[in-house]
Amino acid sequence: MKAIFYILSVLVIGASAYFAFENKAKLLNERAAYDKAFATNANVTASIKTTQKNLDDTKQALTASMAKHEELKATKSNEEAKERSHLASIEKYETEIEDHDAKLAEFAEIEAKVKEMMKGIAIPFEEIPSEIEKLENKRKGLQKEFEELEVTIAGLEKNVSSNKDEIARLQSRLVDMRQRIARNSLQGRITAVDPVWGFVVVNLGDKNSNITAQSDLLVYRDGVFLGRLDIQSIEPTQTISDIDLKHLRPGQRIRPGDTVILAKTVGN
Repeated sequence: MKAIFYILSVLVIGASAYFAFENKAKLLNERAAYDKAFATNANVTASIKTTQKNLDDTKQALTASMAKHEELKATKSNEEAKERSHLASIEKYETEIEDHDAKLAEFAEIEAKVKEMMKGIAIPFEEIPSEIEKLENKRKGLQKEFEELEVTIAGLEKNVSSNKDEIARLQSRLVDMRQRIARNSLQGRITAVDPVWGFVVVNLGDKNSNITAQSDLLVYRDGVFLGRLDIQSIEPTQTISDIDLKHLRPGQRIRPGDTVILAKTVGN
């Protein structure tokens, strides 16, 4: 009986040892699985942090990129504005160059006419201004003599008391007639042109010509009719006029230096 009890005890102890050993293996396996899961969790956490950092860096880069994009848009707008300004300046300079070329061509034409007129006269073209100055001085001398004669005549006229008033009236009328005739035959010039607003400035006013609001202004160049002008404002020595586009010669453009003639004159 004791032997059986002893055998049972040995079997129980052996089974306990076996189960204890098996449980230890399971615990070791579970511990290894826990350690592996813990390591995986640490790796995932580190990966999340890295990904979040990359995401934050990407957001910062995107914000910086958007700011740069807006800056580039503003720069582009400024450059386009500068380009438009440069194009406007170029167009203005081209117009000025055309005007200067027209003036040079007119001067060359005048020079050629003067040389043609000076044929047979032993005066070089370069000395003409000095010769003109001499003639002008001579004219001033004659003018002074004329004025002295006028003073003498005025003194003599005082002695003719019976005809004094009539002579003065006739002289005043004669002067007025001469001025009217001179003004009627006066030709003007275009001194400035505004191609944007379509108006011009003419060097004829109500003090140096017989121009009125009803005057009809005709524009010529080298004897060729170019068009008409509509008077807008008359000043003492100049007139502001609009270009009559309906009567503008096709393909032509009015320029500074073009001749202006009064079509309707004032009677004497």
